[in-house]
Amino acid sequence: MERRPGLDWRCSRRLAFLLQREKVDLVHAHQSAALFFGLFARLQCVQVKMLCTEHVRPHPDYPSPRRAAMNRVLLESRDRVVAASLSVRQALILNEGLLPEQVGVIYNGVPKPAYQNRADVQATRTKLGIGSNGFLILQAAPFDLWQNHSLAIQAMEQVVREIPEVRLVLVGEGPELGTIRTMVSRSNLEPYVTFLGAQPEGDSLLRAADLVLSTSIGKAVTSRLIQALAVGCPVVATRDGAVAEIVEDRVSGFLVGPGDYGALAEMIVRLGSSSALREQFGLQGRRRALRMFSEQETSDCYAKIYQAMLSR
Repeated sequence: MERRPGLDWRCSRRLAFLLQREKVDLVHAHQSAALFFGLFARLQCVQVKMLCTEHVRPHPDYPSPRRAAMNRVLLESRDRVVAASLSVRQALILNEGLLPEQVGVIYNGVPKPAYQNRADVQATRTKLGIGSNGFLILQAAPFDLWQNHSLAIQAMEQVVREIPEVRLVLVGEGPELGTIRTMVSRSNLEPYVTFLGAQPEGDSLLRAADLVLSTSIGKAVTSRLIQALAVGCPVVATRDGAVAEIVEDRVSGFLVGPGDYGALAEMIVRLGSSSALREQFGLQGRRRALRMFSEQETSDCYAKIYQAMLSR
């Protein structure tokens, strides 16, 4: 649609032309910006029904009377809104002025993990320099302020005293990368922290990890947590948004308060000191992922919504 920054009304006109030309019955918009352009395009082709999925919310997230008024005017009873978590649903109701009956919840699903034998897992660990007794912590997230990598480094200062064979592997890039590198150097943690940069999506690192870590204070990479559960890897994370809906505290992982590096270190050490507990949490997490967060479950739920909306 060649959308330009800001309010690009020509984008809505081009979209309206496409909808009319293709005789579209249903538009599925992802996130509020796409819904905005879709709703204004519909003013020129009134037969279209709108389905919107809101995956994440901005941080900080405040009520917007302007958006709430626009939603009341432009959204119709035939339209549907889906939130990717209960926390997103609550924000849509409180901050966007949507009625509770307008908003359902469908969790984002992930594909079933590909099979990987032990030799492949060991090869990945060896490549990372992890010994047979090593404890591998994986954190995959953009290096920005919201991911709060500094909390992980603070926790590692305590963890290394209890588990000398620990290794924190950080995957990602971003504006805070240099700051975190400096923090690692000043804390003399270079032997315990590895920066891998951006990596292609895949299960190899997750399967090689003993624990997946998330320290977000506003924009947790929830898909990565779901993938961790799916491969049977326990999680230690800060309570942030939908994280508590994905990771069951003390069942498939441990959740701590944002900023509490002491509790974070304690939970990491607890899992690092017990392979039996890691196995138990991993089994529970895998069962939960297969039950609630599978790609098939997500697609089936959306298929039912499509059918219901198109049959009206």
